[in-house]
Amino acid sequence: MEMGKLVEKRIFRNVVTNIIVQIVLAVSALIIPRYILTVYGSEMNGLVASVSQFIAYAALVEMGIGDATVIALYRPIAEGDKENIKLIISGSERLYRRSGYMYMSILLLIAVFYPLLIGQQFGYCFIFELVLCIGLVNTIDYFIWGKYKPLLIADQKYYVLNIARTIATIILTLGSIILLYRGNSILWLKSFAVITHLGEALSVCLYVHKKYGTVKCHVKDATNIAYRWNALIHQICAIIVYNTDLVILTVFLPKHTLSEISVYTVYNMVFGLLTNLISSLVKGLNASFGDLAVKGEDKKLFQLFETYELFYFMVVFVIDVSFAVLIVPFVACYTNGIYDAKYVRYEIGILMTLCGLLAQIKDISGSVNLAMGRLKETQKYAVWEAVSNIVLSLLLVRKYGIVGVLIGTLVSHILMTGGLMRYVSKKLVIGTGQQTVKRIIRNLAISIILVVLELFMISNKGQWYEWLWQGCVTIIINSIVITGINYWAEPAMIGGMINAVRRRWIK
Repeated sequence: MEMGKLVEKRIFRNVVTNIIVQIVLAVSALIIPRYILTVYGSEMNGLVASVSQFIAYAALVEMGIGDATVIALYRPIAEGDKENIKLIISGSERLYRRSGYMYMSILLLIAVFYPLLIGQQFGYCFIFELVLCIGLVNTIDYFIWGKYKPLLIADQKYYVLNIARTIATIILTLGSIILLYRGNSILWLKSFAVITHLGEALSVCLYVHKKYGTVKCHVKDATNIAYRWNALIHQICAIIVYNTDLVILTVFLPKHTLSEISVYTVYNMVFGLLTNLISSLVKGLNASFGDLAVKGEDKKLFQLFETYELFYFMVVFVIDVSFAVLIVPFVACYTNGIYDAKYVRYEIGILMTLCGLLAQIKDISGSVNLAMGRLKETQKYAVWEAVSNIVLSLLLVRKYGIVGVLIGTLVSHILMTGGLMRYVSKKLVIGTGQQTVKRIIRNLAISIILVVLELFMISNKGQWYEWLWQGCVTIIINSIVITGINYWAEPAMIGGMINAVRRRWIK
């Protein structure tokens, strides 16, 4: 019983701190790009976004080390095998260092050749320096704290990383506002981001050494990390799916490319913030799924999955329905006074909502799959997703632009979501498939009705006070309707969830 309470306590801490850090990140991500748009214009905003996406491909040199290390640590942590933990961390450190050198080499190549890709819109030296400033943040992960993050995640202490990230983000946001207000170059802004990330990394390192003692042993005794290559395939496919759109727009839309990228970035910024917020509800569960799996507690795993899936779907559909009807009015407010690009586009808002919904539905199945180390068995679905995304986006981008690449992403998500859900229900959490489909159909049906009705009610005048008022009313209505329908369909399950919250956390 005490162990069960400890697991629930850690899940609660992880989920709550995940939500807090995503809210802080959301505020930061809304404030800083708006300043960049206002001070430097849409082309600079598009340049920063484009550079960041190219650098994301360089991060492939991480080669799945993080996810594979987390999987490898589940059993020794459950068994209290400190020596094996040290060996795994040492093996992870060796791999991270090797990847770090590869990353630095690729970053330098991007800095040299990327300025040639976008022509004379900005000076060569300026873009060269900007690429290095943005990319240097990741070197901290490879050489300082990358090896420690999997340990905290596997030990169900994701909240430690969240607290450090929250503090660092607040400092970064305040510092960036000061720098922008004083008219400093964007290079100063990105350099300050490197400094704050370094402080975040060092604080986590201090915590790990204090809590676990020394976790490093001689590198020649290090344990090889299993699942690494399978994790790499999943990582490559994920980076392709979530970062291809901007790269394809940059290469295949040469006319006014940076302005179009800025439009995509503004929508994708809000989409990304909401996606991260929703994903934060699942990240805290990965280690709990893994812990139950290695202990062979299949019944508890089934119960946790079923209960959490219902809660997760309700949150997902409430947020996505609200996003669908509020995103365009939000963009109208956010870009009010900026006329160098057309930002108000309903088709982009609807397509991004559908892409987000499918990506988020697969997250809970993906969480179980990752926790149980079934990366090899499901990598074919990830490959289908990546290949279909690239092919369809390339075929559609020249004629349809942003809409074309979003259609490619949407179709690829359908393939991955269906395949992964089917595998999980038949091989991992057996017997959940039919209930999952029922929940999706039920929530999707009511969501379509809500979106159609609410789109006619929301005005698009670019006024913040009006958007805030309409947003609050919309979210309340959606929450009541979707929660009510699900309670009507599954009263016992939701009643059990409410009682669990009362019993454990509201005393």
